[in-house]
Amino acid sequence: MFLVQCDFKTNNSLEDFYFPAEKLSEGLIYRYDFSGDFPDEYWYVKSFPERDSMVLTITVYDALQRQQQISRELRTSSGYVQRDLFLYTHNGKGTQRTDAEILRDDLFPFEVKDSLDVFLYSVRWQEELDGEIAQKRLIRNRRWLGKETLQLMGEEVPVMVMQVQDQIEDEREGTLSLSAQALEYYAEGWGLVAKEQYVGGNLFRSFHLVDTLSMSTFEQMFQNKMNQ
Repeated sequence: MFLVQCDFKTNNSLEDFYFPAEKLSEGLIYRYDFSGDFPDEYWYVKSFPERDSMVLTITVYDALQRQQQISRELRTSSGYVQRDLFLYTHNGKGTQRTDAEILRDDLFPFEVKDSLDVFLYSVRWQEELDGEIAQKRLIRNRRWLGKETLQLMGEEVPVMVMQVQDQIEDEREGTLSLSAQALEYYAEGWGLVAKEQYVGGNLFRSFHLVDTLSMSTFEQMFQNKMNQ
């Protein structure tokens, strides 16, 4: 398993550690560098006002600039909750979109009492695997571990750490289940800046934020690659 040294004081709201919605009305690309042979991901984070609140839309692109998922998140008085989640697959049939069913919507809390508080998130969706339609379900428990500091693009910044417990169920032949764990690092004024994912207690993969760029720069970067 994994251990992390944290300060467990919760004097301030945790809202400042999530993506800064007020500064993202024009949208911003977060570029995440993955460990090993996993390709980079690009997250386009953009906020939209809605009545007395705010909606964050996070579009995940792969290294080929293809959409992988779109997450629409509503800011409430107690934290961000999942409003919609669209998943994309790319194969010989083209691109297919799947609308996930939101079962439990807690994504990111603004207030926690201590590290015993658990926040439950769960979604269900269908996807085609090996010519079969698979009914899948993700059950995710998040638990706040505390605060520490982390190097972010050459600068030491305060971060809060969340411990994540995932269970993924596949109902093709009975119910198959895969368990995984993770540590998520959220930097004040930035949002998610790093994540470590574990399977069977061993590090499976990790990623961290290495750059931010505008959507126009992102599009031009891939246009230049196509022209080479």
